[in-house]
Amino acid sequence: MTINEMEHYLSECRIKLDRSVNDEIIRALKDAVTRSNEEEANYLWCLSTIFHIQEAYVEAFQNLQSKNYEEAWNLLDKTDCMLRTLYSQSEVNTSIFANKYHLEFIATMIPRYQKVFPYKYFLSRGAVIKEMHCSICGQSIKIRNRCKHKIGHLYMGRLCQRIITKMDIKEVSLVTNPTDKYAIAHIKGQEYNYSALELLMSKVASPYTEWDVVIST
Repeated sequence: MTINEMEHYLSECRIKLDRSVNDEIIRALKDAVTRSNEEEANYLWCLSTIFHIQEAYVEAFQNLQSKNYEEAWNLLDKTDCMLRTLYSQSEVNTSIFANKYHLEFIATMIPRYQKVFPYKYFLSRGAVIKEMHCSICGQSIKIRNRCKHKIGHLYMGRLCQRIITKMDIKEVSLVTNPTDKYAIAHIKGQEYNYSALELLMSKVASPYTEWDVVIST
């Protein structure tokens, strides 16, 4: 599968994605690494990330249809995180991706879906990181001991991250606007009301159907 064929596949609105396409992207990425072609490897990392963005967004919609609401919420948040990571890259001109691969549409629809969920309170942890390493070179990261790799940047088709190996949890707070939207607060004896989502999903036929919502009080 050529890069042009990969691009064409990702440019179409699909309600089911073929994971063998991402396998082809990863094989091409590994080949680019073998040839020491960092520009191509980084670009292919972006294509693979776009595949996962589209896949997670479609799966979120399917979970809404199946009334798996918490799983759908987590997938929407995962999609949003991947979008932010993709657009934070300076090694690749990611501005060309927005309309070509429907990413602008997906980025617009995620907060609209999130508005309809009944979740208002989340748990936020406070922690002290005691040991972490660079995902590229493995070096231990300390205040006075840092490697040359910048977190969130691409190096030969790999994303630089910090791997935390030791951490102490100090406190957990109840918040309304968390960084981590996975930690939904479940209050004993309280059930969430998903009637608004049920009504929405009775009207929306496809993950690529555009709609908007206005919350009135």
